Amino acid sequence: MSDYWYNTFDGVFFISVGTLLFGAISLGIKYCLKSKCDKFDCLCMHIHRNTADEVIIEEKELEHLRNTKIENNLENL
Repeated sequence: MSDYWYNTFDGVFFISVGTLLFGAISLGIKYCLKSKCDKFDCLCMHIHRNTADEVIIEEKELEHLRNTKIENNLENL
């Protein structure tokens, strides 16, 4: 019986399933961090974040990006 599983599902199958599983987990974590929720509870995982600081940092990054674009446009004139 174990030979059936070994011959039918080889290493490539298990690597593919593992890749899909870890990819789905990382995508879920990415979108949890991208959301602006300050409290997250799932099974035994409890996360509480300070999103106000993240908003301030993102606003500063956007302002820097806008200033850089303006400077680049002025240099091209």
